[in-house]
Amino acid sequence: MPQPCGEMEINMNDKKTVLIKTDKLCKSFVQGDLQENILKNIDLEIYSDDFTVIMGASGSGKSILLYMLSGMDRPTLGHIYFSGDEIGRKNNEQLAIFRRNNCGFVFQQSNLIETLTVFENVVIAGLLKDKNVAEIDKKAKKLFSDVGISEELYKKDILNISGGEAQRVAIVRAMINSPKIIFADEPTGALNSKSGKQVLDLLTNLNKDGHCIVMVTHDIHAALRGSRILYIKDGVIHGECILGEYKEDISERISTLEAFLERMGW
Repeated sequence: MPQPCGEMEINMNDKKTVLIKTDKLCKSFVQGDLQENILKNIDLEIYSDDFTVIMGASGSGKSILLYMLSGMDRPTLGHIYFSGDEIGRKNNEQLAIFRRNNCGFVFQQSNLIETLTVFENVVIAGLLKDKNVAEIDKKAKKLFSDVGISEELYKKDILNISGGEAQRVAIVRAMINSPKIIFADEPTGALNSKSGKQVLDLLTNLNKDGHCIVMVTHDIHAALRGSRILYIKDGVIHGECILGEYKEDISERISTLEAFLERMGW
């Protein structure tokens, strides 16, 4: 049973809408005669309006958990339900359709196609779901405008933009198919502090606009953006801390999170 962050946070999730639910989720890898159990009987709910952050030491299983929740990998045992639909038993084609229709992804590396322009990278992702070129074109331009990417920038080749700009483009690409949830795995890990803040500001604003975010990070400053922190240790959810909606005055927020992480053995 996860340890709560503090008494005032208990039961704050009672009336939230569950988007993802896991039941006794396990993930193991076998090498020769050895079996390594990465995730162990995880029971977890992800709520539709939360910014959920998953933290833990290297090798704790936090990224593997994100891959399970997003349908990028399958569990060894247990169940994963997305809006009530079990996804853990879908075949590869069904999982690809599920991800395309429901999920947006932002990784530490932007994984943009270097032979295309910024604009083309976003449009080609949109066309995987919607073949209406005019509508995708219109939607892409609006999203670029929403995140402060100018026409001059989105006409550039990928090789001619900065790392911070590339991550902002990756967020636009993640949003082009109107996902129900965005999964972000160390999205600021390769960025300087200024570019990292811009990316976190975008994710925070998306959450305030009603988008569900699940982010893996080892960075406490990035984790402060979360409304809910899950700490994974030795393959289990060891603790939970509810921070609530992000506000610019982070003094109380950071002391709460630091105290929680200290109790978790961070």
